[in-house]
Amino acid sequence: MTQHAIATVQSLGCIVRFGTPTAWLSETLAPFWREQAVLAAQDPVVASAKRKEIVFAVATAECFLIEWVRDQVFQGDVGGCDAYFQVRRQKGVRERWKEITKDLASQGRIASHPDFATSTTWGTFSIIVETRNAMMHGNYSRPRNTRALPGTTALTPEDLLAKPPRWAINTVCDVAKELCTTAGTSPPSWL
Repeated sequence: MTQHAIATVQSLGCIVRFGTPTAWLSETLAPFWREQAVLAAQDPVVASAKRKEIVFAVATAECFLIEWVRDQVFQGDVGGCDAYFQVRRQKGVRERWKEITKDLASQGRIASHPDFATSTTWGTFSIIVETRNAMMHGNYSRPRNTRALPGTTALTPEDLLAKPPRWAINTVCDVAKELCTTAGTSPPSWL
């Protein structure tokens, strides 16, 4: 039986298994995206601030899930973590959050998964994702004769402007904290 030591170099995000000729490189970007969302919320041009905050908040959620699974659930088993995400690359962020946490709970890797059907924080997060999708996929640019965006729960541009600064990033951080609490893991200090 071969023993494998794990060495982690935080600043590079590098994990090396000695005894196995494999080096895995990764980055931790969720705190960076959170910081960008907070900075964006301070933009004096309100419409620009809201749009950037939404995009950066969803990027925070995307990265957080992978980094949380990598660091908290798999605790350095990078190969297992990578294999876990391979089958879900084409899924949206909400689907990945639901499927991955449910699978982790059913496999006994975490205590439980959030109740997505009843969580008001999750409902707000879903609106944030829909709003990001509406902006990024051109729905905001389409001509429309009503204020509502057809076929989506996305906020209208007018409703988005009415939201307070940091609304989106605070919601994403709350969703992440809710996941950590439900799963029985510690939230990262940057949350």
